[in-house]
Amino acid sequence: MRSLAALLASGAAGVLLVSYHWQRLPDRVASHFNGSGAADGWMSRDANFLLSAGLLVGLTAMFYFLGVMMQRLPQRWINLPNKYYWFAADRDRATRLHLANWSRIFGALLNLFLIFIFHQVFLANISNPVAMDNTVMFAGLAVYLAISLGSVVVLLLRFARTR
Repeated sequence: MRSLAALLASGAAGVLLVSYHWQRLPDRVASHFNGSGAADGWMSRDANFLLSAGLLVGLTAMFYFLGVMMQRLPQRWINLPNKYYWFAADRDRATRLHLANWSRIFGALLNLFLIFIFHQVFLANISNPVAMDNTVMFAGLAVYLAISLGSVVVLLLRFARTR
């Protein structure tokens, strides 16, 4: 249940942050930045809000239902190392619960990364001139990718062994 709470809390926090930002953004918002951090794509403040909030709500819902589906999917549709060992009758429920919890935590991690991105876009839009701090953005991306890769490796290693 903590994984579900983390997923829902991160989604709600993201929508609250985007709502807070929406009130403070100019009518025309830079939404895309080139490699040097200069704004080269624009949208309305309302479109920016709908896109950002929609992504957070949609991804939160997707990862929630992924966890629900993990409990119900036939095992033939789940690709896992040592599949027959982990889906044996005495381990099936615990395996599915672990996969459901992992997917919700992964969704929470993605929400946190989106919150980071949306906040960087907000900071870029209130700066003069409008520009993205690419050093911070690339550092955040590197951290997100490292944590994502690490979590997938840990998941695979957990199921690669048989106890």
